[in-house]
Amino acid sequence: MSRSIHHMREQRMRALLQASLLAAFSATATAAPPQSASPASSPVNATAVPTDAKADIITLPIPWKPGLVLRYATEHVESDTGPGKREKAVTTGKAEIRTLSVDKDGVLQHWVGTESVHRYLEGGDDAGREVAQAMRQLDGVPLKVALDPDGSFKALVDIEDIAGRMRAALRPVMESQVRAEIAKAMASAEPAQREKALTEATGRLDGLLARTTSPQVLGALLARQPSYYAFFTGGGVEDGASYESATEIENPLQVGNFPAKMTFGMYVSENDPEDAIGEWKVEIDPVKGAGVLLATMEKLYDRKITAAEREALPDTISVVDSGFVVIHRATGVVEMYEDERTTKFGQT
Repeated sequence: MSRSIHHMREQRMRALLQASLLAAFSATATAAPPQSASPASSPVNATAVPTDAKADIITLPIPWKPGLVLRYATEHVESDTGPGKREKAVTTGKAEIRTLSVDKDGVLQHWVGTESVHRYLEGGDDAGREVAQAMRQLDGVPLKVALDPDGSFKALVDIEDIAGRMRAALRPVMESQVRAEIAKAMASAEPAQREKALTEATGRLDGLLARTTSPQVLGALLARQPSYYAFFTGGGVEDGASYESATEIENPLQVGNFPAKMTFGMYVSENDPEDAIGEWKVEIDPVKGAGVLLATMEKLYDRKITAAEREALPDTISVVDSGFVVIHRATGVVEMYEDERTTKFGQT
């Protein structure tokens, strides 16, 4: 694997992973729009560990042509378990990736999710259902994705528009939930006390919404899948070889980066030689990552974690992303994509 390919994949991996960890912790993570096809991006100074002495290089055409529309059925399953808690939800829908333009500057795509249906298979509460229902307002709103001429992920365009729509959808629902909680908790209090508590709580809510839907944070969250999706564009890796790299995942809240280890590889499918399969795995450093996470949460929620709270928290955290993508070798089109994130913090 040439050094130029190493560098290209490092740039892709960094674009993909910048603050993608926040999706595991942010309250708005499950509200992110289209769940569609997508793989990983890349490492610096990646080391190849070939499975045979002489492997072939897998090359793939860049599929993007103006007017091309790819359609996918989507399913997002989320489960949450911990002491006294067991919850599982599934969201199904459809997604389209529309290629609007291709020129010397790159590619412009619209990622559009529609027909989303959210349901709990286990557990769940009214608050979660209300948020899921509110997020249906983003059905049909395009996420504008820009790619470099080589097909690698470059940026999200007009993320401010998505951020504004998301805040508009979530704000009334979350304020209603805050009102209900205060009314229940302060049922015997004077009206003036309840009103003061409500004013303070909605102020905190507005601050949290502003931070979680800032262009830096929301952009990192929503860029995650388009970046994964574009990672193996063009191929350029040895058939059956494994590559690994140590790097850092940048944090959009700028309170320290997450040290991580990345591995990826690609091989021609044994069942169908017309397909190539790309696989990847990303793991953060469990000890250093926990410290960065705590600092991230303090900034996200705008409050210090007390010494007593820190004492009760675990010293490590495990966040592992893994997945695979199936690509048609003759066209470079992604036929199937699947990823899994497992996060463990203490017993949760």
